[in-house]
This record gives sequence, structure tokens and C-alpha cells, in this order.
Amino acid sequence: RENKMNHFYNQILKLEPIFMQKFNNGLHTRRLKCETLQEVQEAHAKGYNHRKIGISEVIWDIDCHEPTLAKQICENISNILIADNILHSIWDTSRSFHIHALCQGLERYCQEDRKKLKLEIIKFYSHHNAHWCDKSKSNENVMIRDFNSTHESTGKPKKLLYEFKAESVLNPLKASILNDFSKKVLTPLQAHKSLALGLNGSCEP
Repeated sequence: RENKMNHFYNQILKLEPIFMQKFNNGLHTRRLKCETLQEVQEAHAKGYNHRKIGISEVIWDIDCHEPTLAKQICENISNILIADNILHSIWDTSRSFHIHALCQGLERYCQEDRKKLKLEIIKFYSHHNAHWCDKSKSNENVMIRDFNSTHESTGKPKKLLYEFKAESVLNPLKASILNDFSKKVLTPLQAHKSLALGLNGSCEP
């Protein structure tokens, strides 16, 4: 299923290199810079199983270790994403569940504002389950277990459970999310200009 996520890697590579890392014998290796899809695949072949979160990537990491409840939380978030036609995928890491999506226009913000906006997106689509989501995954400097990679503790792969397909790999943001964000952001002028990217009732440029 490596090739199945190539479209995802390609979108990340349009904005920045992909940084990979291997967790081995209780230690993390130095980050490996990958500038092409081939380099990413070669890193996977060498056992690199973690990846830096992408600039345009939003992740719902369900921090619940009761499998039945965690899966239900995932399904609830997924249904809300589907209602807005948001392309996303659900993954079982063998320890927890991850939902991955790519959002349009996040690269227009500085890193600190982007972190805040990602947090707004996570909260919006998780609704009353927001407290189960690991907020640290709004930070793009954080490493995440990569697709199909093996968990160093369980020896099991991060496997794809479900993928909802939409017209575009990059998902537009709802204007309501951008409006809420603009009330909190340090540079509100920049946020207001980006409302033109919004979905469902967004402002025109």
C-alpha cells in the first residue's frame, strides 16, 4: 500500500522536504532529509518509521487506549469530515488510531499561527471528542509514525483502515474555522485575507 499514499507525499513535497527518522534500540536517529518520493521509499526500505508532520497536514491522534472507544471516536470524527467532503484516511498504529488530512492554504501562515489554525481544525471536526485528540500533533516539528511503517514495540505495521476520497487531495477550510481563528491569531490581517480559501460561505477576494 506504499503507492496508495504517494499522492499524499507528493503534496507535502511541494512545500518542503520530508524528514524521516528511525527509532531503534530505544534511540531516535538523526532526521533524514528526503526531497523526492524515491528517497522517501528508500528510507522506508531502511526501516525509517517516523516522519515530520507536513506543513499542510492535519492529524487527529486519538489518545485513548480502550480500542472499542478509540475506534468509535475515529468513526465519529470521520463522519463529520465526510459531511464536509474532506479527503482523509484512518490508520491503526497498533497502539492508537490516526486520522490524516491535507488542508489548503496553511503554508500562507507563519509556523506559530499555522499551529493555532491546525488546532482549530482538530477541535472543529472532533467536536465533543476534542479532549481525546493529542494537541501536540498541531505542531509540525513533531514526528508521527509514518504510513505502513512498523511499530518498534509491537512489531506491527501502521495499517490503513479506511480512506474517504474527494475531488481534491487538498481540502478547503470552512469559513467558520477561519473566522474563529482570526479572532485568536497574532496577525489577523493575514487570516482575513485567507478567508477567500474557505468552504461553505467563505468571503470572496
